[in-house]
Amino acid sequence: MRKKVRITRRVCAVFVVFISMIISVIGPLLQTDAVLAEETGRKTIKVGFFKFAGYHDIDEYGNKGGYGYDFIQMMSRYDNDDYEFVGYDRGWNAMFDMLESGEIDLVTNVAKTPEREEKYLYSTKTIGSDGSIFTVRDDNSSVVTRDYSKDF
Repeated sequence: MRKKVRITRRVCAVFVVFISMIISVIGPLLQTDAVLAEETGRKTIKVGFFKFAGYHDIDEYGNKGGYGYDFIQMMSRYDNDDYEFVGYDRGWNAMFDMLESGEIDLVTNVAKTPEREEKYLYSTKTIGSDGSIFTVRDDNSSVVTRDYSKDF
């Protein structure tokens, strides 16, 4: 009888050790992304990613690229967050609606105006600048510098 009890105890002990090992190996695999993010301090930041050639692109294989995308990727090296790019099928104007409704957390390539500064936070340093020029032939006298009264 004692032999049966010892064998039963050994079998139970082996079983408990075996189950503990399985739980320690499989347990972390079963954690959700939210739990892992909470444990590591990571959060997901949704970035407005509107179609804009050279700035936000997705090639035929689904690879993202462009200046705005690359900038966010470089920025991500310095924080502990994940970035999700959303809204490619929508236009730039839709980004403000998405920002307002909370669908996205961040959008780039936004001109700073006093009205927007009242509502949104801007980075203290710019990530770039742009400009445009108006060019006419030098023998075209119908266009005069600083004369904006003409319709073209």
